Amino acid sequence: MPSPQGRIRATRVIGSIVPRMLVTLAVLSVGRVDLGASPKNWKTGELVGVDRIDNHYEYRILVSRDVYTGGDSKFISLDVGSLVRFCINGRSIYLVDKAGKVHKMRYELQQLLPPAPPPPKASAPH
Repeated sequence: MPSPQGRIRATRVIGSIVPRMLVTLAVLSVGRVDLGASPKNWKTGELVGVDRIDNHYEYRILVSRDVYTGGDSKFISLDVGSLVRFCINGRSIYLVDKAGKVHKMRYELQQLLPPAPPPPKASAPH
């Protein structure tokens, strides 16, 4: 039968290993959440604006009536009005530049534009 001291020592060792293992698992799982964008989630949209605010760039992408805004401190070589490929994954937007390089930036905002006004009704002849 193990001595009481042996049991206490085993409890201390297990008690110090388990929290370390949980922290390691938590770090690994968080790291796996944002490993990149799945190819099936890529969209194509029109780059409708790039704004520089101090040392921060905001990129606005229009898809149908949705405008997605992503921000980064780096300038990405893109032409306003051109079609761009992008993907949203959690709180990140992945944007493909002209050279085909994927840039990860912070997903800042999604806006829904109002619908287009209805066409005017034809007036009846008098």
